[in-house]
Parts: sequence; structure tokens; C-alpha cells
Amino acid sequence: MTTVLHEPNNNPDHHLLHMSQLAFYLYVIQISHYSTVLAVNYALDINKAFQKFRHAHPQIKDSILRPELYQSIRPSRSSREALNRTKELVRNLEAQDYEVIAGPPLYTNVYRCYSIEINGNPNHIYVGQTNYLINKRFAQHVYHYHSARILRRYDILTLREDLYADWPICYNSKDSLKNEKGLYEHLKKQGFKVEGGT
Repeated sequence: MTTVLHEPNNNPDHHLLHMSQLAFYLYVIQISHYSTVLAVNYALDINKAFQKFRHAHPQIKDSILRPELYQSIRPSRSSREALNRTKELVRNLEAQDYEVIAGPPLYTNVYRCYSIEINGNPNHIYVGQTNYLINKRFAQHVYHYHSARILRRYDILTLREDLYADWPICYNSKDSLKNEKGLYEHLKKQGFKVEGGT
């Protein structure tokens, strides 16, 4: 069977794969001027994935690929294998004190609502919902990754667990959006100035 070289330009380790097989490559993006804040994912083409990332997040001006953190990892022949290797990579990076705030391994099967205090004002609250771990979703807002536009205007953001700790969880996005709206209305009735919730 004919084999071809199937490897993105920015990965110096070349591996021969059968033409009929896909190759998934792990990659790491530094998404802040802080060198330890990372997003981890996999793709068929790293350069295209990074270009897509830059296009989707123009507000993150310091994003760069970090090939030294992934170029030694062989390509995967299935998305499942790539996901498992991505999970392992996240564990290894976090063990080295990197802060991984985005990527498939951070998703959960549970959707939760959360509340963020805006700019040190205890009465000004942003409400959201996510299937990420809440501390990871909060970090995304802080570093402007898939962050709410209103939160990008402020430097001081604080999780307000006291406002959402007892709020019910959901197991699908449709119910979670309704749940988020419920928390929005609940806090508004208590006299908070509430953002988000839609």
C-alpha cells in the first residue's frame, strides 16, 4: 500500500501513515502573555487549527503555539485515541504547574450555573452556565477565552459561590439554559444588577 507523509509543517517529527488513515495531532496554545496559561486540543492540521483559533479570538493578542510541549507526541489514528492522549497531556502539564483552562478533557457531563462579581461591586453580578469545571470557566473569562464581552471591560472578577452553590445542576444544554435564566431572575428579584443569563 502506498504511504504518504502526513504531518503539519511545524512538527519536526515525521511519521509515515497509510493514505487511508487519518492522523490527529495534539497541540498546545499559550492563550495569555502568561507563559503557563494554556489550551490543549487535537486536530488534523495544527496550523489550520491555530489560524481558526486566532480568527475566533482576536481579543487574545498574545496567543502562540507551544510546540516544545507537544512535538514529541506521535499522531493518533482515531479521535478517541487523540482524546485519551490529550487527557494524559493535560495531566502532565498540570503536574508541571501549567494552568490548562481549555480543551476537550475539561468538559464534564454536568451543566452548572455560576455567578461572577464584577469589578469589586457585590451588587453587580454576571450569570452564566457551563459544562466545564466552574473554576476553569472562570479562568476563561479572566483570560478572555470565550469570555462574555461585558466581563472583558473589567479587571476585577470574583466568583460568587454563595450565589450559586445550591442552584440545581442539569445534564443537557437546553435545560441548563433555562436553569441559567432562572438564576438570573432569582438574583434580579433579590436586588442585584444582573448581566448575562441568556
